[in-house]
Amino acid sequence: MVQLAVSFQQPVPPDTPLIPILVQEVAPPTEEIGVLDILVGSLGITGLLLVASAVLGLAVAVGIVWLRRRFAKEPESASLASAQLNLTPRVEDKR
Repeated sequence: MVQLAVSFQQPVPPDTPLIPILVQEVAPPTEEIGVLDILVGSLGITGLLLVASAVLGLAVAVGIVWLRRRFAKEPESASLASAQLNLTPRVEDKR
């Protein structure tokens, strides 16, 4: 923003034409931004995105597990004792 001010140096006699002096106030210079400032800012944004994606991924995983457990169709005998894996070969009787 440019501000103009009019100032007079000496008292002016009545017959003298007025010639104003214009003074322009300049704002102080801003602080420079260095490479380190840019790197810290970008790492902060990257860290925020990383945390947000991890939280969102965890929420989706919990939702999927909850939905699968809620709507899963359980067999009639869903115990561990009824599961047969048939890992041993059959022994045939030789008579």
